[in-house]
Amino acid sequence: MADRCRPVAVCGHEAGYGEALRDLVGPDVLVVTGGRELIRALARLRRSGEQACVVPMTLGRDPELVADTARTLRALPPVQTVGTLLAEPFGTDRHLTAWLRAAANRVPAMSALLVTAPAGGLFEDAELYRIARLARGHGAHRLVEVAFTGGDPDPAEGVRRCGLLGATEVTLLTAGFAPADVAGFLESRRKVLI
Repeated sequence: MADRCRPVAVCGHEAGYGEALRDLVGPDVLVVTGGRELIRALARLRRSGEQACVVPMTLGRDPELVADTARTLRALPPVQTVGTLLAEPFGTDRHLTAWLRAAANRVPAMSALLVTAPAGGLFEDAELYRIARLARGHGAHRLVEVAFTGGDPDPAEGVRRCGLLGATEVTLLTAGFAPADVAGFLESRRKVLI
């Protein structure tokens, strides 16, 4: 085996199944989804003599990604996983809460906060509401709403809701690897401010 250990970023809905990470990671990082794509990537690395460090790319809202990644590695014969390490997930719900709190602290208190992330399943989306509530509970912002890229409510609806609740300014806080639809956000924000 070579001394080189190649990072393999396993992506789910939080990272747009890899699309959100492609411009964020260096050229040495393999960006894959789980299952067969992960198995194929590990096989390529094994053939080239490289070791792998597999990292589930979650910010705490995709526990299934972590479990599925571990199950995939465990299902492979030992000869196929020699030199493969499974790292802790990239982040946890506590990390995400802390990052959102830090971002919120840089926003004027009179602004409403709209926490956005890619839509997942029912439980993953409910987790974002919990995380947003924790960020609000430890901050100075009176109004904190949640919206989902590719889900309901979407960022435009989130901005509309903030406006209906009296917000004259809305600040977008991204709780995922990719920013939300800024064009739709800006258009809906313009409508709120009019």
